[in-house]
Amino acid sequence: MSRAYISIGCFVAQALITSAFCGLPAVMFSAIIPDALQLSWLLPFLVLGYFSLGAISLYYLQTPELKKGRLLGYAYFSLGLVGSIVVVAKVKYPETPLLLIVFTIWALISLTGMVSLRGTERIPKLIAVLAITFLMIPAFICALTTQWVAFK
Repeated sequence: MSRAYISIGCFVAQALITSAFCGLPAVMFSAIIPDALQLSWLLPFLVLGYFSLGAISLYYLQTPELKKGRLLGYAYFSLGLVGSIVVVAKVKYPETPLLLIVFTIWALISLTGMVSLRGTERIPKLIAVLAITFLMIPAFICALTTQWVAFK
């Protein structure tokens, strides 16, 4: 059961980071999408889709279908890990090291989440609902403000 709480902790930690630094997922996706495609209008949907992966994973982790929850959790944390690495690799001379620090923490949380999902057992329903709520509130706020953030 402790791995389940580590997994939940990773989802909640990323929700806390998103609450504090609302533009991080938008920066992550704008770094992943090539500039030539000019798909900045897609950022709010990508942010909502990304956090929805996490929310649906948490939902399935509280049902008997743990395999779906783990698979969606792997997708969520893998995308977060890859996006964080891309941002850290693209930033050459940051004005402040805060961006690098936060995305490095995001990558470490994603990696921890992926490892903890391997042996995750079923989580209590109330905890899953609270974690989903806690994850999606900053996701909606972030999705509403993504057009203001772009990574160049």
